[in-house]
Amino acid sequence: MLLGIVTYTLGSLGCLLAHHIGALMIMRCVQAFGASVGSIITMTIIRECYEGDERNHLFAVIGMALSSTSALGPVIGGYLSHYLGWESNFVTLFLMGIVLVWYAFCRLPETYAASNKTTISLLHIIGCMLRSRHVLACTWVIAAINGVIFSFWQEAPFVFTHNIGLTSSEYGYMGIAIGLA
Repeated sequence: MLLGIVTYTLGSLGCLLAHHIGALMIMRCVQAFGASVGSIITMTIIRECYEGDERNHLFAVIGMALSSTSALGPVIGGYLSHYLGWESNFVTLFLMGIVLVWYAFCRLPETYAASNKTTISLLHIIGCMLRSRHVLACTWVIAAINGVIFSFWQEAPFVFTHNIGLTSSEYGYMGIAIGLA
């Protein structure tokens, strides 16, 4: 979790300091790579700490929380951009990253009990996963859906603000409608 949040935080700083669009896009990829750790580790923590109905309830709550971030993010980002400039988004994300690193380091305990550890190597697990048609099919479906979703979030602000004429704060409210859907 810590390595992912640090990667995200450094990606956010890189976005802020980027002097051309190519560097910005590379840093956005670094930022996304680091951010992707959060949902995976959160699900792993729930799986390791809870069972039965409580686990299922927490998975549902986390799923709703993740979808609400994609609804609220554009609203907050739209207002930041409108009133403080686009750079304020990356300042905010960088500061959030620092707070998250500190919080995870100080408050997030290890959830994988030592007695549960096995001697199966990571390479063995990766090999099994790469040979599983079910795992590969699910991976491709999830990757395709995420590709469409994140492509929309990447391009939609430009289309709606430049072609349709919405302000960045007006565009942000579209995220709520999409998140509710």
